[in-house]
Amino acid sequence: MKRVLTYMFILVYALVFVGCADDGEKASRMSEGAFASLFPKCSVKEWDVEPGYEVAHFSINGNDAEAWFDHNGWVMTFRESDFGRLPQEAQDIIFSEYQLWETIGVNRIDRKGCSTVYVVTVERNKVVYDLYFAENGTLVRKCDETNAKPGVEKYLPVPANEDVKAAVVGKYPDAVIYNAVVKNGAYVVCFVSGNVARTAVFADDGSWLTTLTPISVRAVGGKVKESVERQCPGARIVDCVLTESPSSTFYTVECDCDSVFQTVYLDK
Repeated sequence: MKRVLTYMFILVYALVFVGCADDGEKASRMSEGAFASLFPKCSVKEWDVEPGYEVAHFSINGNDAEAWFDHNGWVMTFRESDFGRLPQEAQDIIFSEYQLWETIGVNRIDRKGCSTVYVVTVERNKVVYDLYFAENGTLVRKCDETNAKPGVEKYLPVPANEDVKAAVVGKYPDAVIYNAVVKNGAYVVCFVSGNVARTAVFADDGSWLTTLTPISVRAVGGKVKESVERQCPGARIVDCVLTESPSSTFYTVECDCDSVFQTVYLDK
């Protein structure tokens, strides 16, 4: 009964918050004050209402931007950017690895509980990817957005889970978190540790399940190359990921052999 009353209180509070804004024209005083504090030199073009959020549409440095607020305050700022504003390493990666792709969007995202990322959207043959870059230009995440719904809601940070946060810090003390999502009840955390981008999966109670570490083709070791050559003579390595879990550690290597793609699994 106590739990039911708690959920009812949360529901009523959420309805009251959403009701604070009227048809995209008005926002709560809390959100207006938070915006004025964060962006004192900017003015809001219009306010919009999403379920549980109030969104300020404005311009900053000549680019369109959105600031998202919930009942606790600021959550995220999403702003359009330019290719020239990307870190140099990010530009170099796109020029070298995605030169055949069309860049259709460059955005900067600042989120509560996460470090700043630049998201570059690229397209080729109707395949679309979001490339997430850290402020130093490290590629921290690649996400297939080919069939994704439009909108910036997908970039919102997930609610904090203290057990998961403690587990990340415990296993990777130097981790700088850039993204976290919840999939099938598990927390997927993207971060940089030891100057290397990684993606780790944790259970809701903080139990570590697995970590994926992409390995650039240039950094693939000789033993891996030799093993691939034995299994697929003449193949060209196009992708390599190190997978670690409590029970096993192995490489997943994607190879191109005369335009036929094959996947090779190698124990570390």
